[in-house]
Amino acid sequence: MAPPPNLETILIERLSEGAVLFSYNRPKVSNSFTPKQHHGLREGLLWARDESAIRTMSPGRANIAVLFNVSRLLRYPKVLTAAIRRASIGWECTQPPSNFDLIYVHQDAYFRTLFMPLGLVPEGGSSYTFLTLMGKPQSNTLTVGWRQAFRA
Repeated sequence: MAPPPNLETILIERLSEGAVLFSYNRPKVSNSFTPKQHHGLREGLLWARDESAIRTMSPGRANIAVLFNVSRLLRYPKVLTAAIRRASIGWECTQPPSNFDLIYVHQDAYFRTLFMPLGLVPEGGSSYTFLTLMGKPQSNTLTVGWRQAFRA
């Protein structure tokens, strides 16, 4: 087995022979996602894809951490598990419904989008996935209402 890549902004921890954990490594800036972090995560996901022993991955110990070519995530050959522990805001809020095989949410987690106050449209396909998964009232509360829509 090849060791995981040593990345500056993404930590990769082997949980067992068949599972790895990806975590943000930029806590001083609230782990806002940067292009450098995007490239690091991509490199880590490609490494995990090619490691035959790895069967499942969880991107993120604190908040979920995935920004990857969405079409590649949809075709990713291994189980992707999201663990949402605290605030899931913006892009982090829109990705779990459509891009993960399993989603675990801590009781203190909450979800929020900030699209409308910023004059933006919902991102990451959330206008479709939220409506499909939650129904119109909850979807509108989360995408148009711009307030914390619900707790786990």
